[in-house]
Amino acid sequence: MHLDTAIHLISSGIEKSSSPQVWVDLGAGRGLFTKALASQLPAESIIHAVDTDAAALRTIELPDGITFRTQQHDFVHDELHLPLLDGVLMANSLHYVKDKYTFMKAIRSTLKPAGRIILVEYDTSRSNTWVPYPIAYTALEKFAHAFGFSSVQKLAEVPSVYQGSMYAALLL
Repeated sequence: MHLDTAIHLISSGIEKSSSPQVWVDLGAGRGLFTKALASQLPAESIIHAVDTDAAALRTIELPDGITFRTQQHDFVHDELHLPLLDGVLMANSLHYVKDKYTFMKAIRSTLKPAGRIILVEYDTSRSNTWVPYPIAYTALEKFAHAFGFSSVQKLAEVPSVYQGSMYAALLL
């Protein structure tokens, strides 16, 4: 995937504001979506990138004006030390979470009252080696409403080179 596609997927889910924002990218990897997020945030914003791969985290370069902090952790099992957040980005990472209910409850507690979660996932319910616990968009809608999110919105969808399509969704 290219940076412009990543930006297309998530940009409409990021609050447009001149005030700095604080976000976390869970499962940041080499930072494609971290870079996409950084391109949409105002100056002096902070992005925390979390991944188990320290070498991948070291390759991420963000534009000047964005504070970048990394944490080498397993975002599912390790305790994360995060401030209150304006947003959580999970691009191709929620499908690694088996117990989504418990996980989302913990993540939701890190959000400010108007905080948002942006998810990018494969639109499938069939698991495979790379996507062990998928969540199709229709399942996400039911899950999010049952958990108490007031709004679930599909932001964008693109074809996937691996299977079907990928969607980006905003949870408020």
